Order: sequence, then structure tokens, then C-alpha cells
Amino acid sequence: MVVDDDKIFRNTLAFLIEKQGLRVFQAENGQIALAHLEHKKPALIMLDLNMPVMDGFEFLACLQDNEKWCSTPVVILTAQYLSAEELALLNKRVETIFQKESYNQEQLISSIHKLISDATKAMHNEEVVKPVWEL
Repeated sequence: MVVDDDKIFRNTLAFLIEKQGLRVFQAENGQIALAHLEHKKPALIMLDLNMPVMDGFEFLACLQDNEKWCSTPVVILTAQYLSAEELALLNKRVETIFQKESYNQEQLISSIHKLISDATKAMHNEEVVKPVWEL
């Protein structure tokens, strides 16, 4: 999932990810992204911080408060200058942070593949509770 209010950046990032053979849902703000999460949990969320309606910080708080979604890896892509307090908060909640004006596409794609692979492995390794049948 790509969550960013900048339509050109969102479309460009989605195209880059789709070239890797991955499906992408796009949302222009956190509120739309949360509505989509009600129906389908993505393997990874690419999130901008500065958006109208619901910004990235509010979205992350909602994500962390929901048991179904809180394990979803999040990568921040932002043009916003982050204070030490914001960085400390984000480092507890996200996998990595990229600055929009200076990110490396190969590094981003590599990070996406690794995080999706790790999330898929973790999902398959979760203990499945089997019913106990009485005889």
C-alpha cells in the first residue's frame, strides 16, 4: 500500500513497485488507507507523514492500536524535516525512513523485497491452534 497525498509521487512509487511484480493499493491520506485496511491487510505500507485529512503520525497511531494491523511493516517516505522527538517516536513504529528528495531506488526496492519476505515468513511461522477433538 502506498499512502501519499502527492498524486505524482504516489503514482511513480506505485509504478516502481508494480514493476517488481507486486500489486499496489494507493491512498491519498491515512483515512482512506484505514478504510482499505478494513477489507485487506497489505504486506507492507509505504507512508508519507504530511497529508491532509489524516497525516502519517495519526495513521501510525491507529495502526498500532489495532491488533490485526499492528504487525504490518511500515516504511516512511517523507520530505518533512524530522525532529529528534519525531525520529525517536517513528523508530519505535516503523521499519525504516527514507527522505523523498534523496532516496535511492535500488535501496528502496531491496528494502521492500526484504520486508515483504520477512512479513510473509512471520505470517507462515505463526503458531496455528488446531482443534482438539474429544473421542
